Amino acid sequence: MSERPLPTVKQLAQISMAAEEGDPFDWGTLNVSKQVAYEMMANHALSLYSTQGNDRDIILLSALTKAIVENFVLNLKLKQYEK
Repeated sequence: MSERPLPTVKQLAQISMAAEEGDPFDWGTLNVSKQVAYEMMANHALSLYSTQGNDRDIILLSALTKAIVENFVLNLKLKQYEK
């Protein structure tokens, strides 16, 4: 069985942006556009994934878990400041 080819940076960014639609973020307050931010992170994710060999799934899952935890903590901090 052959491996599925990796998406391009633009494809991965588009898929990721589609997942954000339920949780909109005010991009107008930042000095970077939504497209540029997603393409930068997609490029980084693809670079990590394509260079890690047999352990790449574990490395990708650990990076995803770290990002989710960071997001969770930042959201908790934001809610504390809203009070």
